[in-house]
Amino acid sequence: MKHWGVIFTCLNMRAIHLEVASNLTSDSFISAFRRFLARRGQVKTVRCDCGTNIVGSRKVLDSSYEFLAGNKVRNELLGCGVEFILNPPGASYFGGAWEWLIDSRDPVPLTPNKLLNMEDSPVGCDAAIGGHSKQRWKQVQHMAEQFWARWKREYLLGLQKHKKWLKERRNVSVGDVVLMVKENEARCHWPLARVVQTKVGKDGLVRTVTVRREGKEYDRPLSKLVLILEEETDLMGVTEQ
Repeated sequence: MKHWGVIFTCLNMRAIHLEVASNLTSDSFISAFRRFLARRGQVKTVRCDCGTNIVGSRKVLDSSYEFLAGNKVRNELLGCGVEFILNPPGASYFGGAWEWLIDSRDPVPLTPNKLLNMEDSPVGCDAAIGGHSKQRWKQVQHMAEQFWARWKREYLLGLQKHKKWLKERRNVSVGDVVLMVKENEARCHWPLARVVQTKVGKDGLVRTVTVRREGKEYDRPLSKLVLILEEETDLMGVTEQ
């Protein structure tokens, strides 16, 4: 029978707690969350992605808090309640502290020391075999292909100098016109939207905004938007008076 794991990690000291979920429903997550609280104690804030089961759980828990508003058990066990902070859709890097804990079967990363010493296969034993265990020359060819594929994907990009976050730029503001990035569609088909709300961090920078398109609102990270027109300029680029 297939089961899933729920990973809870502390954002202060990176402690990890694992729970088993029988399925991906909200009820299963709530049960795992209650077991977590029973074992580790009350928490004040939970940050997570926008999984459908997480969103459903938030709605159920919110209604439970309202129902138990005057209950002594609620005041003793839940304190002031749990604040859920959801990351915007398509922004997995917002949860870097827990996202990197999920896949434990990643190969050993390529490093300069690994390439200099060559003590072990830089592509891993499983990748080296690649279904060609009986023919040595096919093994070697497969290992070379795997190595250069990982070199281009994981190592070569790290040699380039990143300038994106080194220069201070204008924050995205309410009223700006943007393109909503859709990775599976051509750029000419990306829809236009207007920023209606910004979320400013403690450092004064905007990383998440709410945009409106065709009467609907969407939360999006800046990495999924392309600024087309700033709010304080007209189509000719002249500042409004």
